[in-house]
Amino acid sequence: MFMDMSLSCDTIANTQIDTSPLRKSTCYTHEQTTHISDSTGAAWLLGREYYLPQEKPEFISDVNSLLWFSYRKGFKPIGGSGNLKSDTGWGCCYRCGQMLMGHSLIRNALGRDWKWRVKDNGVEDMNPHYPVILAEFLDTSTACYSIHQLTSQAVDFGRDLGTWAGPNTVAQALRCRAKSDPLCNIVVHVAMDMLVIRQSIKKECQMSERRLAEDMPVEVEPLFSPRQFSLSSPMGKLLSHVC
Repeated sequence: MFMDMSLSCDTIANTQIDTSPLRKSTCYTHEQTTHISDSTGAAWLLGREYYLPQEKPEFISDVNSLLWFSYRKGFKPIGGSGNLKSDTGWGCCYRCGQMLMGHSLIRNALGRDWKWRVKDNGVEDMNPHYPVILAEFLDTSTACYSIHQLTSQAVDFGRDLGTWAGPNTVAQALRCRAKSDPLCNIVVHVAMDMLVIRQSIKKECQMSERRLAEDMPVEVEPLFSPRQFSLSSPMGKLLSHVC
């Protein structure tokens, strides 16, 4: 479960983000949707209703905008050495957790109406926020929510590197990674014993806000505010070179 938070613009502007690996990586893709039938009726996707076949193009566009993480191989070894260069057979829950976290960050920063699009010339019509978020999921040891970081974090919860982990362990790992991410403006709350307690969620968000206020006694603004990405801002200048 995810709740909104805020970070200072100074923290974001002074953070160096290298999104160039996205140009060479296949860490994200989208499902082919040619198999969607021509059946009629209502189709629901993440709280949004589409009437098929009239709204089939809009429905497909929404599906294509979702992140899809799956097993991969050939990345640098998890743990820095050894032969753990693939998550095939054990990384399914980690990849599901990445998709959940990635979608939450994108929806929080770009809104529910945002769509991933390709121009007529084949070039991605990329919002500058999008590659910044994607870079957090690259299969490298430095990306905050990479398979490397999540599996290493799961060791603290009793899981060995290169072994399967369940939803609770992955959620706990994401919670820890979100706390250490200077760009994250959401709180990850792990509901235990199948209970969602609203007061616990509110308390956790309030504690995070107080911690930010104490650590950064500056004006607090929402993450990814428009002026932070203007061409005159440090972040805008950075993204103008990588997008």
